[in-house]
Amino acid sequence: MLGEKAWQQQYEMIIALYELAAEVAFLCGDFEAMEHYIDIVTEQAYSLLT
Repeated sequence: MLGEKAWQQQYEMIIALYELAAEVAFLCGDFEAMEHYIDIVTEQAYSLLT
């Protein structure tokens, strides 16, 4: 969705967008997309507690 620089420059906003995308996918029943967004957040997250 967004490049690596976006994660570095706007971390809080980008992680919130991906978390929201995962939630929307879940609510729509698109579990494949939900897992995709969760995987990206997991790969890019500084900490699982953010």
